[in-house]
Amino acid sequence: MSDLPTPRPATLAELRRFDLSHGLPAALRALRAQLQPAELGKVLLAMAAGGWRDPLRGLSRSPRWPSHVEALVRHQLRAAVRLDDATQRVLRAPAWPDSRRQALLLEVIATTGSRFIEHNVPFPTREAWSAASQVSRQGFIKARRGRLFNAQLEPAGVTERSVGFDVSACRFVELCHELGRPHLAAMFCEADSRYFAQHTELIELRRTRTQARDATPCDFRFTLRA
Repeated sequence: MSDLPTPRPATLAELRRFDLSHGLPAALRALRAQLQPAELGKVLLAMAAGGWRDPLRGLSRSPRWPSHVEALVRHQLRAAVRLDDATQRVLRAPAWPDSRRQALLLEVIATTGSRFIEHNVPFPTREAWSAASQVSRQGFIKARRGRLFNAQLEPAGVTERSVGFDVSACRFVELCHELGRPHLAAMFCEADSRYFAQHTELIELRRTRTQARDATPCDFRFTLRA
């Protein structure tokens, strides 16, 4: 019997609960850290004013992505696009050149994305992983695919101390390019780096390329730290 976690596929209801309990509080903390109270109020008002329309409504739907996956990806991307729109309207040069505004956007997306990984993508303990059979490890990787719903994963090796997979397609990247906002896709990538750099002493992530930055498969390589 394996002690490895076997997470269920993510659901829209689960994402909405995360937004209320963890995502929105984390985003507000990141915004408050860099915005004056008046600026924060204007950004939040601008987001509320744009909330009546779906900024992703005109995007095409790809047959290779199941409808429930499409709904999950669009739910997460929609908030980022609304924040991008709101900050563009409110935070203007010279006080807010676009490079500074995008740095703020990156901080919010990376922070909330890191929190999402922390609360929604369970990892095994060192002992459980080391004691598990190869079949159990493969089953764990398969189960994780339902949690990493935005990506199509190709196995790239599983050992007692490491796991590798390549992302052959990423729906965030596809939709962000269709929107003409490729910078948003790269910001979602930063959430992975942020989580493994700051929130776990067990697993090291090495990734030399990404779909968003290099237009080639992301090479995720996870290794148990010594």
